[in-house]
Amino acid sequence: MTNQQYAEKYYKVFSKAEGNQHIASLFAIKKVLDIIELNQPKNILEIGLGIGGFCYSIVEYLDKDKKAYNYYGTEKNEFCLSQLPINMGVKYKKLHILKDISEVDKNKKYDLVIIDGSDDSLDDIKHVIAEHGVIFIEGDRSIQVETIRRLFPNHVFTQTVSNYKDPEYGPFDSSAWSGGGKLIYVNPTSKQKNNYYFEKLKTSFRQRIVRRFIK
Repeated sequence: MTNQQYAEKYYKVFSKAEGNQHIASLFAIKKVLDIIELNQPKNILEIGLGIGGFCYSIVEYLDKDKKAYNYYGTEKNEFCLSQLPINMGVKYKKLHILKDISEVDKNKKYDLVIIDGSDDSLDDIKHVIAEHGVIFIEGDRSIQVETIRRLFPNHVFTQTVSNYKDPEYGPFDSSAWSGGGKLIYVNPTSKQKNNYYFEKLKTSFRQRIVRRFIK
């Protein structure tokens, strides 16, 4: 299966879940799987677990190849906390759930940070991310983007956008584009910088050409 097919499989599961109006987009899930395939993170931190769309997808994806990893996430919404064990099933035991970033062990460095919610202690990311860590911010979230870019002076940044509409089986308008996100390499390696250029070019092509002709 391709990453797109895996993302569709996982997205379908959460499209039926209670609280699905706030799940990550199909495109965002696929993009995170691409990031994982390229960067092979061992320690993952998700800011805003929600009802589990991202973490379920990532845990399922990594477990299929028996990858070694640690998955930490922050969440304090009572509804979301009640839904996580229901939606994650046996995978729930793979999660380490914290209230916010200030509770994260500063001795552990995270290779991938996913931001899918707000957190008043976002500045603390600079203390817990790995030297060549990658950050993916789901959707627009301009305040979070501004904060992260300020924290890492050597970063490279690009938007990522889909080239397809939301599927009809999901909770979102099927006439709208399937989400997007922001990709940030905080201190890029050569491989990461090449990926940044590729994503930047792909986004430009989709915004200037594809989205002008697909209705």
